[in-house]
Amino acid sequence: MGDNFTVEIQPSHIGYDENDDGWAKQKAAFLQQLRALDDVESVERVERAVESARGGPAEVIMTLSSTGAIAAIASVVKTWILRDKGRKVKLVVRKGELVFDLEGDRLDEALVQKVATSLARE
Repeated sequence: MGDNFTVEIQPSHIGYDENDDGWAKQKAAFLQQLRALDDVESVERVERAVESARGGPAEVIMTLSSTGAIAAIASVVKTWILRDKGRKVKLVVRKGELVFDLEGDRLDEALVQKVATSLARE
């Protein structure tokens, strides 16, 4: 993987069932915004199977080539959450043994800078 790192993005909503068509459309639009970011090497959507359900909780795994992409992801996540207070996003940033568990509604400039600096050192 070289200097690349991954970000797992797990969107959820307190008011929608995971299989709701409206929620599926919102997540698809969110994924489209994430795919359009610079320094994104790959984007993979992974859906975990749930017994007796049409689909399951999905997460997006992004491989990034630049720590600057963290700020871009944070901006997209925060904007997306602000448009609907029921939305939540969990992010897990990984590079080697270094792991950050983040909540989208708690992302701020200082935290994003701390994560980017730590990733650059790893």
